[in-house]
Amino acid sequence: MSGLSDGKAILALVDLSHPEAARHLAKLAAAEAKGGDLHLAYVMAYGHQSYVQAFIPAEAVQQAAEQAHRDLETLAGELDLSEPPSLHVLRGGVGDQALLLAKQIDAGLILLNAKRNDAHHGLGPHAAQIMRYAPCSVAVVR
Repeated sequence: MSGLSDGKAILALVDLSHPEAARHLAKLAAAEAKGGDLHLAYVMAYGHQSYVQAFIPAEAVQQAAEQAHRDLETLAGELDLSEPPSLHVLRGGVGDQALLLAKQIDAGLILLNAKRNDAHHGLGPHAAQIMRYAPCSVAVVR
């Protein structure tokens, strides 16, 4: 995978609800970044039941975002890097937020986990959207 980022920023989209996969992806991203510009991001996705969003207290959303940021800090602390990565907790559609951040940081590579491991399923909708519209290379990690 080496050299895919062309010296630009690397964006690793981690899913904190799958800690082992997030850790694995973050370590691969750190190795690829080689001390360069690494960004770890977690998207607090709007769920299938987005009509419920209006009933979730803002305080609960804020607490969830703060916990996600602490989890990203913990994950970043496990990486062997000379410079700490930039951490991002975003909220919205996973694909949309990932693509916006990739453009904002001028990413040369986006890394994300594949959640569906069997051959009967293709890519999930978020991964497919990111791969289809990304302004840079995308690597899906199993």
